[in-house]
Order: sequence, then C-alpha cells, then structure tokens
Amino acid sequence: MRYRMEIYVPKHLRVRGFWAMPILHGDRLIGTVDPKIDRQRARLEVVTFRLERDAPRDRSTRRAIEEAVDDLAAFAGANEVGWPKGIASSYSRR
Repeated sequence: MRYRMEIYVPKHLRVRGFWAMPILHGDRLIGTVDPKIDRQRARLEVVTFRLERDAPRDRSTRRAIEEAVDDLAAFAGANEVGWPKGIASSYSRR
C-alpha cells in the first residue's frame, strides 16, 4: 500500500484525503479512512473510505472497521458517525 499524509497536498491532487488514516487489519494495511469531526453536532463524518484492491471484503472485516471508527468517534467526543453514500459497494467483490 502506498500512503502519504496529504495535509499539505493541494486538494485537487489528494488521493486518500486530508487526514486519511491507514486501516491496520491483522498484520496488513488494507485501506484508509479520512475522518472529519463536527464538534458542534458531536458527529464524526467519514469523508472518504478506500480499501486496497486485495483487502478482505467480508462482514467481519467490515464490522472491525466500523468498530474502530466508532472508537475514534467516542475518543473525539462524537455521538454519531456518518459514512459516505455507496459504502456498501466498497465491500463487493470486483
């Protein structure tokens, strides 16, 4: 997986997102999630979510990612999490 922190990359050149964080699943990096916190609404918004081509796309992996994002939201003081539309398509086999 190729990863770089894109906070200083111009918006039109970003691939994964401003604060994209790698997703470690077991012993592999399988993708990234780019979270943004709305403190007034106590909501963590997942701006972008990307899985690598060879990442597992089963229910247990999805559950593990969602639980990790829920933990991040709780740590940041958010009561809810918003995911991008069409996220289910990230889990279908291509």
